[in-house]
Amino acid sequence: MAGRKKTPDRRTLLAWVDEGLTAQQMADRHTRLTGEYIARSTIQRELSRQREPREYQHNDTIPWRLQDKDAGYNYSNHYPAMMLRALGKRLQGRRLTDAEEQKLTTWLLARHEAHDVVAFDPSVGLRYVPRLPTDDPNSFVRLNPVTAPDH
Repeated sequence: MAGRKKTPDRRTLLAWVDEGLTAQQMADRHTRLTGEYIARSTIQRELSRQREPREYQHNDTIPWRLQDKDAGYNYSNHYPAMMLRALGKRLQGRRLTDAEEQKLTTWLLARHEAHDVVAFDPSVGLRYVPRLPTDDPNSFVRLNPVTAPDH
């Protein structure tokens, strides 16, 4: 009988989260380092078990559900989502890599210069829309759902 597969320890997993690795990238790295295959879902399950409540969540910067298997969409890897996660890390006082810091700074400057915010529409995903007077001046997202105009 085969034994339980060894998953990376909590410290390693959270360090990989800080690096910005996806669960698949973590699984691939674990396989490369140990020679033992581990599934993405195993990493996700272990991350769920290892995290403190609300730790590494970005509800303030990503107030929408970006993935819904039943509805058939997953926008979690769109560039605005990656930048909003990086912003969340910064706001939580977590370390960003130099590359993440540079991308985030450039992206925030672009949002400021374009006077826009990120909005979410489940039919099209994340998109940039003009900032409105009703948008929070300290936020880079529009909280209310946005519907794409019919074409």
